Amino acid sequence: MLTRVEATYDRANQCHDDTRTAVIAEIINWARNTQKDSPRIFWLQGMAGEGKTTIATTVACRLKAACNLGATFFFRRDIDDRSHPDHVISSIAFQLSYHQGYIADAVCRVLVAQPDVDRAPTSNQFYDLLLDPLQKCRAQLSKPIVIVLDAVDQCGSAKERKKLLDVLTRLPDLPPMLKVLISSRPEKDIRDAFEQIDPKALIQHDLSTGESRRTVRDDIKKYFAAWGERMERRYPDRCKSNDWKKSLDVLADRADGIFIWASTAQRFIEDEEVYDPKQQLEIVLAGTHNHRNSPSAVLDALYSSILSQAYTANASNDSLKTFKETVGSILTTKYPLPPLALSRLLHPTLTNPYTAYDKLYGAVSKLRSVLFLPTRKDMHTLPLRFIHQSFNDFLTSKQRAQQFFLDPLTHHSRMMSACIHILKPRIHDPDFSDAEVKYAFRSWCYHLNHTQTNDENSKDIKAASRHNGINFLRDLIRGVAADEQRAVHEILDGGSVYREIYFAVKKFKVHPFLTNHPEITNHTS
Repeated sequence: MLTRVEATYDRANQCHDDTRTAVIAEIINWARNTQKDSPRIFWLQGMAGEGKTTIATTVACRLKAACNLGATFFFRRDIDDRSHPDHVISSIAFQLSYHQGYIADAVCRVLVAQPDVDRAPTSNQFYDLLLDPLQKCRAQLSKPIVIVLDAVDQCGSAKERKKLLDVLTRLPDLPPMLKVLISSRPEKDIRDAFEQIDPKALIQHDLSTGESRRTVRDDIKKYFAAWGERMERRYPDRCKSNDWKKSLDVLADRADGIFIWASTAQRFIEDEEVYDPKQQLEIVLAGTHNHRNSPSAVLDALYSSILSQAYTANASNDSLKTFKETVGSILTTKYPLPPLALSRLLHPTLTNPYTAYDKLYGAVSKLRSVLFLPTRKDMHTLPLRFIHQSFNDFLTSKQRAQQFFLDPLTHHSRMMSACIHILKPRIHDPDFSDAEVKYAFRSWCYHLNHTQTNDENSKDIKAASRHNGINFLRDLIRGVAADEQRAVHEILDGGSVYREIYFAVKKFKVHPFLTNHPEITNHTS
């Protein structure tokens, strides 16, 4: 069985009716072009918030309806499995196999000969799971099959995604009917990689320039006009006036072509708990200004306005501290947690589920325009997460966020300590039906390896080991090792810093991976 990651699209995140029609039509026409010399790659590039993911989602939905969608991988920096290149190729190969039986047969033959191929380097996976099987099937590929890779810039750091970009430059080697839609920000390493591709094999569409920019501004005006009409029907006593309509035009102008600005402002204004769209609109207009040709400044002004309203209008240092502790935890989770699980992880003494939920809800309830915040009904199941990566980018830039800046190192350290604390009494018999316990068992190492490399950050582990005995350390490592091999790499890479952990990995040999790689087992630091 191929290792795969669920990194699909959200059907609800499609473009608003009658918007982005030109670029969507351009992509669909490219995707359905059956000429052999048609470019294999379509690169949709743009700055944060310009709608790349909604366009990719809309295209994926339409291609799926037409049976032209072969596979998708939507990267997300806030979900660990979806922010690394390790299983991208195997996930695509699995989906293509599901799409066509003859592809499945070709891939299965590879798996019989190489059962561990999905653990091989990315370049080997590309050849063995995609290039070679698909070349053998090329005669059966009678209509275009499209692979969609969204937000490639969220695939780790430039260093981490290099192995994926090396593979993407080889996409033109695939059979002519295999096409790949790629969306990303125009990061330098991505631009450099695509410059290596034959221009005849690549279409580039930049959402930030020329006609695209003007079209987006027109689309945002349509978006606000349609939303304004809905608000007038919903709040006839507050929204049906000439001033309201004029303000919508100002909002569209302030957005400056940034769709995430428009949708965030909309959510803030129509917040049902505030129930005062006119007042909320005034807050947005007072806190934002025109920032032509500076997408980050446009978003910064809006995010700062939302946060100031939530935490400094009434406020106190305690309010800001609560914001940093809670939102910093959301920022650094390995994968998004349901609100109840996150609250219990941060506040383990709160045994009543409603009390735990209410404590977390009270800390972030005014951030519903930038956070997906499940209700009490869904507090056990639906994840608490940022709506858009640009909010994460804002919070982690000291220059941009200023008083709201969140230092990931600090919050990873705090999350690691929370994981160890919750595992102390449960390490030998963990109850994985509790989401916070399962998370702590799987993720303490992830947080440890995202803190600063000093012994201060391993003091909780050392203290727990001294109190519970060396078996605590053994079981702690087994919990991680059973879940993912990369965590064992991370422990060993940090061996010179976290010596107790490093030597425990060697002593207990808790993962088959170690016995298969004697160069690691014999490593000394």
